[in-house]
Order: sequence, then C-alpha cells, then structure tokens
Amino acid sequence: RGFGAFNYFNYRENERDGHEFSGGLTIGKRVHERINIQSTYEYQDLSSRNRLFNQKSNALSIRNEFGLTPKLLFTIGYGIKKGFVTVFKARDAEIQNT
Repeated sequence: RGFGAFNYFNYRENERDGHEFSGGLTIGKRVHERINIQSTYEYQDLSSRNRLFNQKSNALSIRNEFGLTPKLLFTIGYGIKKGFVTVFKARDAEIQNT
C-alpha cells in the first residue's frame, strides 16, 4: 500500500513558511490468524523560504502485532529515521505573547 501527502505551512515568521511532501510504502503479511508483520518506508521533504529550515529524512520501521485474545492486541515495533532535524527556539517576546 502506498501513501503520500502534501501540506503548506504558514508560520508567524515568513522565513519558515513552506511546504511538506511525504510519501512511502507499507507492506505486510498475515503470518497466522493472530500474527501480522508490517514494514514501512517513508520519505519526507520539508522546504521553506529560508533553507536553514529545510529538512529531508528517510524512515524505516517494522511492526509485529499479536492477537492475544479477540479483544486484546499486543504490538511491538522498531523504527529508525535518518535525515536533517531543525531545532527552533522561539524568541522571548513570542513566548510571552502566547
């Protein structure tokens, strides 16, 4: 199953305004009546007016689901994401106005 999204962000600061594109692919297999295995790859691209806030990343995850009872599902998984991450600290005036 494939998926994708496109979003536009409008911040209080024009240099952070921009768009996001993300897409990926999920594959899975039902191994047993109560056991599912699923793996997902996702690509994300955030672009803004100021390239300082641009981000590109790749993520890979795997998840196992076990149906313990008809009403109880146990899930365990692992994910890893690599790419650029931007840390943003709001200015003191913005913090006081919110």
